[in-house]
Amino acid sequence: MALDIDTIYDKAIASGMLPGVSYVAGDKDGNILYSKSMGRANSTMGTIASMVKIMTSVAVLQCVKDGWLHLDNNIKSLLPNIGKYGVITAFDDATNSAYDWFSLSLTKWKVSRGGSMWSGWTVEEKSTLPLVFVPGTSFVYSASHDWVGKAENFSFYPEQKETMAHCLAAISTLNEQGEPPAVNASSFNIRFGSTDCFRGRPCWATLYTYLAFLFAMLCRDLILLGTLDKRYEQALNKYIAQLPMYTQLLGLGIAPEHRRIKGRCSEGTVMWAGATTSMWFIDPEARTYGIALCQLLPPLYLPVVELYGKF
Repeated sequence: MALDIDTIYDKAIASGMLPGVSYVAGDKDGNILYSKSMGRANSTMGTIASMVKIMTSVAVLQCVKDGWLHLDNNIKSLLPNIGKYGVITAFDDATNSAYDWFSLSLTKWKVSRGGSMWSGWTVEEKSTLPLVFVPGTSFVYSASHDWVGKAENFSFYPEQKETMAHCLAAISTLNEQGEPPAVNASSFNIRFGSTDCFRGRPCWATLYTYLAFLFAMLCRDLILLGTLDKRYEQALNKYIAQLPMYTQLLGLGIAPEHRRIKGRCSEGTVMWAGATTSMWFIDPEARTYGIALCQLLPPLYLPVVELYGKF
């Protein structure tokens, strides 16, 4: 099996589609079941984009556990701009996501005010948007994690650290048709011009540091008891059912028809991804977990994501 995986990735790299990849899986005892890096070193720091969201969630829950944040308190004392414009009702698709670049209704709203999609330099400029429902009544994939950094005014930029700058992986891109070879995307800015350190993206991690985080998640070392299960419980609203992608990534972890595949995954398996075509998974029944770390655009390029299924 390991030889088959290596051959598949060797062919993808030789074709120019994949500039490099690292992948590793572990078990409940902390043992490494399989590990391989091609075209990059294990110590290279890659940007994990939205894969930082679960880390931010854990950090917030830890703050709650430690008594620094309180779930019943009004958030406006920390984030006065949240909810500034109320709940959006003027457009037809107000059930869409609360990222303006992922929601037609919020894009229309921003354009109607002379703005453009995902414009601005700070969290306030990018994400001070109307709410798409009354808080606590539904769920959307949104910029909420980005706001968390405002709870404490702290930012960290590894490219500005002499000891880290040389360890950062380069991001590559395919052409506009999604065709190889992948070339260096030197003009791509993972922060999209942001001057704030957003907590929902991006973040840099090495393969094994993120694996250690997944191990702690599996063992419930970093999160309040039961909250991992609660996080992936199916949300009771139409949003989750809009697209198979939402059901798979946001609702149940793995699509219903793929929830139990012998030799692949067990029921209750959860996963998440980052825009640089990286993914992680946790299989709570098999007590295994893993990550595939890549630095490739376009985001979540399907042929590469399909390769991860072989892993």
